[in-house]
Amino acid sequence: MTTAQVGHRPRDSIKLLVRGIRDSLARCGLARTEYTIAGETVHLPRVVSADARPTAWVQIDLLPGQSVDDFAAHASEIAQHLGVTDVGVIPLGRSRIRLELPAPQDG
Repeated sequence: MTTAQVGHRPRDSIKLLVRGIRDSLARCGLARTEYTIAGETVHLPRVVSADARPTAWVQIDLLPGQSVDDFAAHASEIAQHLGVTDVGVIPLGRSRIRLELPAPQDG
């Protein structure tokens, strides 16, 4: 394995984590769908930053009208989708949260 290949692993892990978070938020109903004449647009909370190392975390900007409580209510469902035991929901301000994820479960 070359140094270049090793260098891409963390970035790939972060991409997978962000994709998993986005999919999970959509499945949990934390996305909003807007219907117009042109079709439908799905709005997801924006992932601002992430770190895939155990303990992994993701900072998210909430959609207008969302609160920390909305995410806390879905924490166990988000954890299930991501294959972890639980998800910590930490407020970072009025419109930003941090989701903390333990290492994935074995099996």
